[in-house]
Amino acid sequence: MIFNTALYLSLFICVLGLIYRIAGWFRLSIGPDVAGESAVDRLWHACKTVLRALAGLRMLILFKILFIDVLLQADLFKAHKVRWLFHILLFYSFVVLVFMHAMDDMVTRALFSDYESTLNPYMFLRNLFGAIAFLGILFFILRRIRKKPFPKATSRTDIAAIVLLSVILLSGFLLEAVQIFSAPIFDEMVADYMRSDDPEETAPLKSYWAEEYGVVFPEAVDTESPELLYAGQKLHEDYCAVCHVRPISAFVSYPLSISMRSFANALNAIRADIWLWYVHFIACFIGLACLPFSKFFHFISVPLNLMIRTKSPQVGSDDWNRAVKRSIGMDACTHCGICSLHCSVMPIYRVTANPNVLPSEKLLSIQRIASGRHVDRNDYPAVSAGSLACTDCGRCTAFCPSGIVLHDLWQASKQELACRGFSGPDQWIRERSAGQWASLSEQCGLPDIPEPDDYLLRNMAPEAFSNCVQCTVCANVCPVVSVPDSLSSPEVTPQQVMNLLRLNMRDLAMGSRMVWDCVTCYMCQEHCPQGIRVADILYELRNMGANRLQKVRFMESGKPEKDGGSDGTSGGNAI
Repeated sequence: MIFNTALYLSLFICVLGLIYRIAGWFRLSIGPDVAGESAVDRLWHACKTVLRALAGLRMLILFKILFIDVLLQADLFKAHKVRWLFHILLFYSFVVLVFMHAMDDMVTRALFSDYESTLNPYMFLRNLFGAIAFLGILFFILRRIRKKPFPKATSRTDIAAIVLLSVILLSGFLLEAVQIFSAPIFDEMVADYMRSDDPEETAPLKSYWAEEYGVVFPEAVDTESPELLYAGQKLHEDYCAVCHVRPISAFVSYPLSISMRSFANALNAIRADIWLWYVHFIACFIGLACLPFSKFFHFISVPLNLMIRTKSPQVGSDDWNRAVKRSIGMDACTHCGICSLHCSVMPIYRVTANPNVLPSEKLLSIQRIASGRHVDRNDYPAVSAGSLACTDCGRCTAFCPSGIVLHDLWQASKQELACRGFSGPDQWIRERSAGQWASLSEQCGLPDIPEPDDYLLRNMAPEAFSNCVQCTVCANVCPVVSVPDSLSSPEVTPQQVMNLLRLNMRDLAMGSRMVWDCVTCYMCQEHCPQGIRVADILYELRNMGANRLQKVRFMESGKPEKDGGSDGTSGGNAI
């Protein structure tokens, strides 16, 4: 009764969860270019386009997508062969356990008429695939613990998935170990098959099972008498041999059973086999119910994403298609970190410590923004910094084993953040003039922000700019100054920035358009007759301004930024 109730309840929750997650693909979107059509319109167009695409795909292409990309995970093999091996072992060992063991009455028994879970090779294979799955879990736990080359953010769902899989495997091994030495199970077997309750008649069989099968009985059993053991062997051959072999082939459960023999009677007294059976099947059903809400959903989203990424001409590129592909892509991310390992701007993360620079972490933030869950306005600057640090090199997309078109998501996220007022510093700095920024900074009364040790402007060291003689050579060679005023308005020229620094008007200098329009061509620095590092100073001012003026902007809007939020913004935005 409990088993059937738990099964149907978990199936019901699983189906509802799948409907909810799949509906999210047509409800959620990222980027202003897809914000127009309703979820119903997207679903209708999706069905039509997918049917046209499947009709147009050749069988060879479909076979390649299903077998090479989905089943064999060829992209993951190219990206990381060791991780591919453990991923394949973990996935397929669980698949085999589900069909061979959990669904044995429907699958294994239908394929093999002599199937019994206590016979070989089924007992051996059950332990083999369970051990392989557990080895895969240990590998992924160690990978999460390992901090290099960057710390991997482990969410609560990641921990829950690992714990749940571990409980399923451990409870299964413990259950089999307890069943091996369980005297109550032996008594039930004798009652069902020998149909005898005479102690003298069952004594030989008890002796034989205690010696050969490791059963632990509460009373003393003679295992030294050859005559008794021989009689027990005959009874075993008559009643038990057709369904049981020695459990020594259970190379995980049998040693575990031997190690527990010292307290076997206590476990038998409380019927530990029944309690472990409840733990085992309830953990399995919890996993089934949680499938749509956890990392287990990747078993659905990743293969689907690998299939829809095909460049078939039948698949259009209209708005709904981009929206659905982006939603499925965000769901397909397994947070493996391979994209971050190959990211061109990962060195920026080492400098700024902003996790949103890393593609795998940034995608989680973008997914929260798209869904509107747990998003604080104070979190946007760091996300914006990570998005703006991207150089659109496309390496993350090329190495993603889930086939996610990541560079499209980065472009969409930049547009989305800009629409929400979180564009790059070179954009929002134009909201006010340099004088207005300096006035706001003074009104806010922010303390000085310490500069890094290698900054020329650390503590406003006057030797960095005091030698400027205002000769205007830097202004004459500057390509930004030479642009007509209709295209650019630098407000002040490079030598004027040096003069502002000499007058200790740093906030006015940081808000100058010259600082933000500088293309770092180093023409000013190369031609300066005084040897002043003009371009390096402008670059440092830009980094300082991305930090300080960001805080000023938040305080002026009445929504103060969290401490530490802009620390990850300073380097990322400027760089």
